[in-house]
Amino acid sequence: MTTAAQTLGHALRRNLPYGPLVFLLVWEIAARAFSDAFVLAGPWAVSLYLFDNFGLIARALGVTLSNAVLGFFIGNASAV
Repeated sequence: MTTAAQTLGHALRRNLPYGPLVFLLVWEIAARAFSDAFVLAGPWAVSLYLFDNFGLIARALGVTLSNAVLGFFIGNASAV
């Protein structure tokens, strides 16, 4: 005898690999539906931007990570 929770858990595990694909598909459809309003960029546009501006993204990521690490150490040092 299976419970509703077990059935739901089995269905989620079985369909889990499709989740990211469905998310990207819905995101792309929504972006194309609102393309005239400039509200939402689709995943393809975002990936092209990241590829075209890789140097800028890498520098910004480096600065952000160094600030996060420095803040972590300063916060822990002040807590001790």
